[in-house]
Amino acid sequence: MRNIRKTSYPPHISFRIFSRQTGFTLIELLVVITVLGVLATIVLLAVNPGEQLARARDTSRIAGVTQVGRALLAYYTVAGGSLSGVPNGVAGTATGSDWMGPLITSNDLKVRPTNPGWGTAPVAASNCDPGFKETSVAPGPANGNAGGYCYQVNLTTSANDAVVYLRLESNFYNNKCTAPQIAYGVFSTADARFGVVCLPPGATSTDATPGIQPPTSGPITGLHTQGNTLVTGYGQQIVLHGVNRSGTEYACVGRWGIFDGPSDQTSITAMKAWNVNVVRVPLNEDCWLGINGVNSAYGGNNYQGAIVNYVDLLNQNGIYTIVELHWNAPGTTLATGQQVMADEDHAPAFWASVATKFKGNNNVIFDLYNEPHDITWSCWLNGGSCGPFRIAGMQQLVTTIRATGATNVIMAGGLSWANDISNWLTYKPTDSQNNLIASMHIYNNNSCITTTCFTNQVMPVANQVPVIVGELGEYDCASGFISTVMPWFDQHNISYLGWSWNVDSCGGFPSLISNYDGTPTNFGIGFQTHLKGL
Repeated sequence: MRNIRKTSYPPHISFRIFSRQTGFTLIELLVVITVLGVLATIVLLAVNPGEQLARARDTSRIAGVTQVGRALLAYYTVAGGSLSGVPNGVAGTATGSDWMGPLITSNDLKVRPTNPGWGTAPVAASNCDPGFKETSVAPGPANGNAGGYCYQVNLTTSANDAVVYLRLESNFYNNKCTAPQIAYGVFSTADARFGVVCLPPGATSTDATPGIQPPTSGPITGLHTQGNTLVTGYGQQIVLHGVNRSGTEYACVGRWGIFDGPSDQTSITAMKAWNVNVVRVPLNEDCWLGINGVNSAYGGNNYQGAIVNYVDLLNQNGIYTIVELHWNAPGTTLATGQQVMADEDHAPAFWASVATKFKGNNNVIFDLYNEPHDITWSCWLNGGSCGPFRIAGMQQLVTTIRATGATNVIMAGGLSWANDISNWLTYKPTDSQNNLIASMHIYNNNSCITTTCFTNQVMPVANQVPVIVGELGEYDCASGFISTVMPWFDQHNISYLGWSWNVDSCGGFPSLISNYDGTPTNFGIGFQTHLKGL
């Protein structure tokens, strides 16, 4: 159904009407690239050589911790859910026949603590691995180490949890901690993920266990699809739960700003308190491109810079970001609302620019168009003269993005205001990266809102590719509807984001919050409670 909020401004907004070639040889090009690479390295090292080298070493450590952790997880799986065969006693006691034996006896790995329980003995630096000979990190008083990988196995609970952990040295990670806490990279088989935790210098091994004390922040590593799941750069499956942050699609054409409300650290901290790990940011193609009379203070480079800074801040807080084309218009018409689909006049240029800007940052997902409607599936895919203006189809937009070299995950929303994905697989765009997600929007006034419809229309798609509910909400200033569908999404590993993290009408917008400090509305309280319970 048509959502009125999509085609009109919030009531507090007023608008005015605006009305000869040269080239390089291949050898010359390679020389230029090499020289630029060397100069970039010199500049980085000159700025802070110690920190750059420390971050490089931490990157290697994180890769090692994750590799060993995944090996433990694989053993856990093969062993039928038991880690009882993994050595857990004094270092070096494992036999050569044990799968970990060769690693331990060759000083590639050491076991801790000295008995099977969690945290029942102080952790000495000597129980970590000295074989890697990374002496750049001095051991801490109780659970510091010299850079080696350490692991322990919990045989006292049914969880059969194992954890691999390692101290990190760079300021990039340690600045996330409050002194005198120290940053540790950890991988837990119980959580099947890597994270960073902040621990006091005298902490015991229990404190470094993500299975007991899950990391709530830390580096995010980029996303990609793997079959019908979304996975992190560490290869761990992730389900996204978050909010939409509306405003950047309309404030800029209202000639009064870029954001509607704060976009600072305090506002993001409030989001994190809801257990949010993704934020969707609606964009305006005219503001991004700086065309059709958009005030330069709120468009073009200024608009792009503000969006990039906000995305970077979200990422630094461990929050993934979805950027999406929300408002557009063909020709010289100012983009003051969404259309039936992306326009061929500007949308390809918009996505070429956005993809170039975020290329290399795979913590960002590209959502091609907000809510396609009143077009056919063939028009949705192929575009052309099949709407009120020439349409840019999903295939053209995917091809445009990939032509920039960007490998980011791409979302494509279905028809009927993105509520219908029944023919999504039939008309799925071709993607050279095979990195596509199906997106749908669900409000209590849509057609497909029951678990029966989800089973018939959503599950066939979700069995093939990841599915994200890019917008979830209801128009009654309550949470009865979303509280009935979110458990179904959880059961089927479907990601979802509430609309919207804005101070506006609870039932009309609908707004999740009544204050940017995170105070929920009657609608938002149900969403907040559910996310915090995950």
